[in-house]
Amino acid sequence: RTVIIYQCVKEVENQISVIKLAKDLELPIFEVRYGIEECGITISDISNHFKNYQYLIEVLKFQNSAFTNCFLHDYMKETCLDHLFLMGINASLCVYDTAVSALELGFKISSSPKVIANRSGIETPCDWYKEHCVYYN
Repeated sequence: RTVIIYQCVKEVENQISVIKLAKDLELPIFEVRYGIEECGITISDISNHFKNYQYLIEVLKFQNSAFTNCFLHDYMKETCLDHLFLMGINASLCVYDTAVSALELGFKISSSPKVIANRSGIETPCDWYKEHCVYYN
């Protein structure tokens, strides 16, 4: 885990900036994390920025896609949310699977290479994101 954090320092800083902006605009923030700690944890530098935030929605997942938990889909439909801005440290697995699920469920997605990253040696599927979502460079 330390290696991932070290290699993704810039992306984490950018994610924190997005979280601060979302808070200023009073937008909901979904903290999606594994229900099993061995599968991964939210980086404390990030989670510290949305502690006690009134619009924080915590979503536990047990598979790569955040939408395997019906709560997220149901909540978004009930509150008329139709667009997600995706961030994360596992762009070719967790973020990707969540993006695919979101599209299949009819949601729009946005992201940026500045807020998603991968483990060392794994290439981020930028072409897929560029083709399927609003992708800010």
